[in-house]
Amino acid sequence: MERVCITGGGGYFGQSVAAEFQKEGFHVNLLDMFFEDTPQNITLDEKKLTKFKGSILDEKLLEESLKDCTSCVHIAAYGMGGNGALNKKLVFATNVDGTNLVIEKCQKYGIRRFINSSSVGVIFTDKELNFAKETQPYPKKYYSYYSESKAIAERLVKERNSASFTTVSLRYRGIFGPGEPRSTNRAAEIIYRGLFFAKIEHSQPAYTQFSGLYNTARACFLADKAIRERPEQVGGKAYHIVDGGPPVESWRFFNPLCKVLNRSEPWLRLPFWLVFYFAWLSEIGHEYFGLPSTLLRLEVALVGITNTYSIESARRDLDYNPIQNHDLTEVCAYYKKFYETNPSFRLEWMKIFISLLISTFFIFYFFW
Repeated sequence: MERVCITGGGGYFGQSVAAEFQKEGFHVNLLDMFFEDTPQNITLDEKKLTKFKGSILDEKLLEESLKDCTSCVHIAAYGMGGNGALNKKLVFATNVDGTNLVIEKCQKYGIRRFINSSSVGVIFTDKELNFAKETQPYPKKYYSYYSESKAIAERLVKERNSASFTTVSLRYRGIFGPGEPRSTNRAAEIIYRGLFFAKIEHSQPAYTQFSGLYNTARACFLADKAIRERPEQVGGKAYHIVDGGPPVESWRFFNPLCKVLNRSEPWLRLPFWLVFYFAWLSEIGHEYFGLPSTLLRLEVALVGITNTYSIESARRDLDYNPIQNHDLTEVCAYYKKFYETNPSFRLEWMKIFISLLISTFFIFYFFW
């Protein structure tokens, strides 16, 4: 039985990847600082699962989790959103230094296959992208420490590719699925609380592609398989892993969830420049005054500017054939049932509302 180590494997996405590898007969080692309860839509075989609780920066624990493994799927990262995204020191320590350390330990223990989780943010800032290929140059300037650190890590992963250590990077864009905590839970909560009333208006509608949970998890195994079968073809490359079919309008993607939860679709239109400027002030307020950050410039750009990505290379090299593209059927059923049985107001959204009021006061007081 082959064994794979998944760093950052204790979360929703990591456990989804673990389930895919278990289906193919792998024993899975999960390394993470926190382990979430296994989601209802994910089934894991505890007999083929070993958990290691701690940080990837803990060298001893990292070595223990990598021993006897033949592959490593590196998901562990920090700073995707929230106040943590503005902690430059910790973001770079985890995403750059941590990635370098994981690679070193993989090579020490003879692990030959390395799949790195990356982001479309490594090539997108605030310039429109239309079915961008993986050859799209890295931008010279980033608005996000997360994207900048991921770009450095991705280049590092590519440089370390060799005949004895084959690497692949997979770039995702907004993973969604029933119960997914980063983007889907957040969107559902905003809609349910009636806070999804405004959308960003640019000169024209913004289109994008999201990454469905099953497609992204499956892509990790497909990348591992491709490395085994044709390392010279895929080694050192990056691949876009987003849903297929036509792109979706950013602000209309979650409209089916509005309908299921009996909430109105966004009706207030806000100029892109105003929201982007507000996000910039929110970041400044956190950096210099310690105020909670309510919005990030990268988040605004991703939904306000068209950014689409070609998956032809992934189709060709990885046999990546996404299914249920941008399908919210399971997501809608999940949250309909969830809010029928959990109608209470969540405290964290009261905190966000208060943070929004504080940030608004900060803007008007200091700039008007």
